[in-house]
Parts: sequence; structure tokens; C-alpha cells
Amino acid sequence: MSLPDDPADEDVEELLPTPGIGRSVELTVQIKTAGMRLDQYLVLQFPDFSRSIIQKAIEADSVKINDHPVKQSTKVKQGDRIRIWLPEPERPDAAPEDIPLQILHEDEFLAVVNKPYNMVVHPARGNWTGTLVNALAFRFQHLSMLNGAYRPGIVHRLDRDTSGVILVAKEEQTHRDLGMLFETRKIFKEYIAITQGLLDRDSDYIERRIGHHPHD
Repeated sequence: MSLPDDPADEDVEELLPTPGIGRSVELTVQIKTAGMRLDQYLVLQFPDFSRSIIQKAIEADSVKINDHPVKQSTKVKQGDRIRIWLPEPERPDAAPEDIPLQILHEDEFLAVVNKPYNMVVHPARGNWTGTLVNALAFRFQHLSMLNGAYRPGIVHRLDRDTSGVILVAKEEQTHRDLGMLFETRKIFKEYIAITQGLLDRDSDYIERRIGHHPHD
């Protein structure tokens, strides 16, 4: 079964530090997120920030679509270029931790890691230790900082409860190249799931966006 990549991974194109402001992030809206309200779209892209922080950023004209200030209720369209300035969320540095990793491949440019079940990819609220990033910081001396110091080497993500292959970039150009391969669908994710009961069809497809459960 193939599922679309994490929208936060696909849409983010550039991450630039902005002295005195925090960080400036530029995104390009993809077809699967087109039609969402701007504030909902940004909350999806930046789970470390609350909706109120996102809304305040919009109200302060710290969010622009195609270089124009916008409202929270603005519907994003495919191809829109969004620039947002956000404060760096408070978080401790990811301390190196001696956590065993299964390395499937490694060279001077990248590593291919088999992420185990029940491991969070990078530190976030409620999961500051024991993450893949903590393990990578212990295992590798050099990792790409393209996505910031708290996500070194991370090109894409897998959910905590999903095991599988993670690509880790050791330097920035490789990080950019891998990101482009994901965006152009030259790299894709294929998931294997265990199901319960008798399925009523051999195959199927999903036409609508996959989002968070409204209550759980």
C-alpha cells in the first residue's frame, strides 16, 4: 500500500535563520494541501507551534503568500509560495545518546537507517530524549544542518509507531538532492500493514487528504 509522504516534508523547501526574529521558512503548496485555510495549513506544517502562535504570526504580517500579507481564512492554492517567520521554539539541544541503530547503508554523503517501532524521529514536546536524532548525534560526527540544529540529517519522517527506512543526509547538497527526489516522486514510500478481518477488495485508493483525527 502506498501513501503520500508527510506534507511537512514535501512542502518545506528552504530553512533560513533570521537573526533577531527566529527562523524564516519558505514553503510551496502542493496539490494535496491546496484548499486548506492558511492557519490550518501552517499548523499542519509546524506541529511544534500552537495554533495561537500561528494566528499571531499571521496577524503580525509575519506570513506572506506570494509576497503579499494575508488573513487566517485565506485558502491556499497549489503553487502558492508561503514565507513565514517563526520564533525558535524552546527546546533543549538533542544530546547524543548511545542507542543501537541498524545501518543498512553508509557512505560519505548519506546513511540509510532502519528506524525501529516506538521511536520518535526528532525531539519535540513530550519526547526530548530517546529519539532517532539523539541516536544519530551519537553515531555520526557530521550531519546536514539544512533543517536546523534540532533535526540534523533528517530528510523525511516516519510516525513513531511505524518502523522502516529513513534516509539521513550527512551534508547539505545531498540533503537538497534527496528532498528534490522525494518531491518529484523519484523516491516514494511504500507501507506494509497488518490488517484484521476479511477485506472486501484487493486494492483501493484514497482521493482526499489524510489529516489528524478530529478528536483523537
